[in-house]
Amino acid sequence: MYETLRRGQGDCEDLALAKYFTLLQLNIGDDRMRLTYVKTLDTGTPHMVLTCRLHSLPHPVVLDTKDNDVRPVTDRSDLVPVYSFNADGYWLARQKEKWRGERLGGAEKLSLWLDVLNRMEIDGRDLAWK
Repeated sequence: MYETLRRGQGDCEDLALAKYFTLLQLNIGDDRMRLTYVKTLDTGTPHMVLTCRLHSLPHPVVLDTKDNDVRPVTDRSDLVPVYSFNADGYWLARQKEKWRGERLGGAEKLSLWLDVLNRMEIDGRDLAWK
């Protein structure tokens, strides 16, 4: 992830992860953020964004590499949420439920995600979610 920041480039997953860990460092709680896989309606391709709950807004906002505007999920009809996850667990995302959806399990079931979290810990990063 830090290589992505250093070079200033990466795919949507790299950049969503960079935003997630940056916000953790700024003391935004993990419980307020989710990495969310979506389907883009214009191309039908999978895409990853970061969603974040802000205290001042009723719905999470979308931080997206394809759109520089930070807008609530209710304003992103161009994206269909599929699933989301954070250090606590993973969810089946549902558009009609403002992208919240049904909890499917704990993060320990997501081996690739645990690898990312472990690499961040081994790399000596002081992660706020611990």
